[in-house]
Amino acid sequence: MDHIQRHPDSDLSLSALAKVAHFSPFHFHRIFRAHTGRTLNAYVAQSRVERALFVMRTSPRKRLSQVAVECGFDSPSTFSKAFRSAYGVSPSRADVSALTQRPSAFPFPPSPPSRPARSWRISIKQRQAMDIAYVRVTGGYLNPQLLVDGYLALQQWIDDTGISRRTSLLIGMSMDDPDITPLSDCRYDFCTTVPSTTKRSPGISRGSIPAARWASIRVTGDLQDVDDAWTHLFRDWLPASGWQAAPLPAMEMFRQRPEEIGWDRFDLECWLPVTPLIPG
Repeated sequence: MDHIQRHPDSDLSLSALAKVAHFSPFHFHRIFRAHTGRTLNAYVAQSRVERALFVMRTSPRKRLSQVAVECGFDSPSTFSKAFRSAYGVSPSRADVSALTQRPSAFPFPPSPPSRPARSWRISIKQRQAMDIAYVRVTGGYLNPQLLVDGYLALQQWIDDTGISRRTSLLIGMSMDDPDITPLSDCRYDFCTTVPSTTKRSPGISRGSIPAARWASIRVTGDLQDVDDAWTHLFRDWLPASGWQAAPLPAMEMFRQRPEEIGWDRFDLECWLPVTPLIPG
């Protein structure tokens, strides 16, 4: 956060900031959001626009095009659009003195309704590499039926191939962060573990999950409960655990499948890949 505020004109992309913070890009955004309550993009936008307002107040003779460059905007038009979105007026027409006296245009999001406190149990498990078959769904956050269709296609393939649903694992992997990637482009993979000798089939992708250590937490409940579990892993458990997030996608392992529990409730384990934290 200090780096963002001190260097508004530098590269403040996810990959650049993850490197500054010494975190894997796979998980840095979720760590940042869990600790601040803000998405990384929202915080960067807030910092740049508020910095621009400060420069306009302290250097009133400075051209707006120069302010835009100093505060990290690609162009004067981009700066004008961001400024208008924050303060409801273009920078060329802004009453800077009045704007600096009013509350921030970027209030923190309201706290979610209080939920009963939960006692989470975290375990570390070493898992061997797993061969998987999967169906990738794109845009499922906008159209949930696509997720249902993708899952059913995978289950039909499992039954046709003779793989046991009782012995194979059902794993979900979100390949993109909806706070970064447009919802229409977000990818979600429904995966099942398979024997390495399983033949390839049209419409079913194949891959593998490398051997790794995983921090595991079981959660039963609705989507908010699942999000609470992930937040606990990143915000509460990880900083004091002696572990750090490894550069692999996080996963969800379904203990009960949708046909058993429905699509509005979940019984799953959140898997976070970890590696020992080496003191700096």
